[in-house]
Amino acid sequence: MNKDILVIMMGSSRGGSYALNTQKKYLLDELNADLAICFGDVDSTSSELLDLAKYNWNFKDYENWKDYFLENFSINVVDNFSSGAEYGLAGGIDEHTGSGSIIFAIRDILKRNHLEIISSYKQVILTRSDYLYVDSHPKIDFHKIAAIEGEDYSGITDRHYVFPGNMAGDILGVCDYLDIKDIHKEWHELKNPESVLMFYYKNIDIYKNIERFKRTQLVVKQSGDSTRWGSGIKLLFFKDLDAKKVSEFENTVKNIKLFSNFNFLNLRLKLNFYIFQLRKLINNISLKVVGKRLFNQ
Repeated sequence: MNKDILVIMMGSSRGGSYALNTQKKYLLDELNADLAICFGDVDSTSSELLDLAKYNWNFKDYENWKDYFLENFSINVVDNFSSGAEYGLAGGIDEHTGSGSIIFAIRDILKRNHLEIISSYKQVILTRSDYLYVDSHPKIDFHKIAAIEGEDYSGITDRHYVFPGNMAGDILGVCDYLDIKDIHKEWHELKNPESVLMFYYKNIDIYKNIERFKRTQLVVKQSGDSTRWGSGIKLLFFKDLDAKKVSEFENTVKNIKLFSNFNFLNLRLKLNFYIFQLRKLINNISLKVVGKRLFNQ
């Protein structure tokens, strides 16, 4: 029998046991949710994660995701992606950097192949596998659409959404929108994945209904994880862990309240936060005094 909530982790299996242990505690157990994993077939997935997952929706990981779009859509999709190539929107197509087209392709894969199961749940959480949680995921009303705060980049974040299962077709349907000829002409100059999602949600008239909620997680990476972006901040006091996004790291960790939510992981993250702030202060002073930074981060 299904539970009320389905968590879908999509993309690549990353973050290791550090991330997985917090996902189980603060997300799956906290919300009493089923788990679906939707990863490319070239990724290795830990036995611990496979044991947690009710659904394992592997997909073909294309060497060039242009092939996927031409198999399922018209050339309009590729043209619209290409209009934002300099902002990472076409990442995964031809030689373009980033992962913009891939994150949208995975949404289409979910919609084409698993919509019946997804729609049967009262609530769906569409997220990543490389989130490390520092506190419990907020409980969102089953009738609401919500996105995590921050990381909007002149649009709306593409990383973590909560929505009613019966709205899955709309939430996941961005590639159908991208199949409209020259739709990119209606976007502003910064054509990145976040702005495209914003324009798509405005197009289907749900953008105004999206609520935002407090961030309790940050994206992390271990040395063996695949990634299309840089490594971010090397976290001290961990055997092998990076925070991938500086702003996300700062916004999440500064809110940790050790007195009410003390554990060894949060203590180490908080120490990293203070050390990072000290390095920034020293860098600002050294720039003024000697004209260069003393620390890379």
